[in-house]
Amino acid sequence: MSATPPRILGVDDDPRVLASLQALLGLYGLKLETAGSGEAALLRLQADPFDLVLLNLGMAGLSGHQVMDRLAETGIDVAVIVNALRALSPPWHPGPPRAA
Repeated sequence: MSATPPRILGVDDDPRVLASLQALLGLYGLKLETAGSGEAALLRLQADPFDLVLLNLGMAGLSGHQVMDRLAETGIDVAVIVNALRALSPPWHPGPPRAA
């Protein structure tokens, strides 16, 4: 008998962050479903049960803090891991390692 893989919802308004999380979790055979906003995440969570939410705190619109408040208000019981990830792009990208 095989175990059912966990249902994981990634919530971020930056599609590059969601793509990175999907790639990372895919390395471990896990699938990440996504929502591009706090509002979209709440609709998904009200319609379907998830085992885990990877939630960005600093989103435009409904913030991650507000999403957690709404989860508590509506009684949606789901584990939440919060993050403050931002995709790196020039000029902030560190580039290749420097020779010592």
